[in-house]
Amino acid sequence: MINTYKVEGMKCQGCADNIEKAFKTIPAVEKIQFNLDDKTVTVTGDVTIENLQDSLSDTKYKLSV
Repeated sequence: MINTYKVEGMKCQGCADNIEKAFKTIPAVEKIQFNLDDKTVTVTGDVTIENLQDSLSDTKYKLSV
């Protein structure tokens, strides 16, 4: 499954690195790609937006479709 989400609060590569670190705590995440210009992240794996958002609960970032 491949899904792309808008990331509220992502402004730079450091932000993307923080998000990637959080997403990598989810075993089902297979691949993560960021587009800093569009402020989006594309995630490959058997995960839901709720799983991803839960991994970001201690951060300032929020996902939307």
